[in-house]
Amino acid sequence: MLLSLGGSEDEFTAPMFGVDFFYSGHAPEESMALLREMGFDIVRAKIDAPSSRGHLAILCKKIDRS
Repeated sequence: MLLSLGGSEDEFTAPMFGVDFFYSGHAPEESMALLREMGFDIVRAKIDAPSSRGHLAILCKKIDRS
């Protein structure tokens, strides 16, 4: 699975197309821990532009526990 999440645990608003959007998320470490708890193995994780809250891209795969 490939997903993109917020790159910080901040809550903030930012304008997009003339409308203020509210953003909220978990810290990157917490997001990855939650995925592991759900049975995913993190293949790769990277934050782009960490100095500006960035985005966390995660590539993970479901672990077969059979």
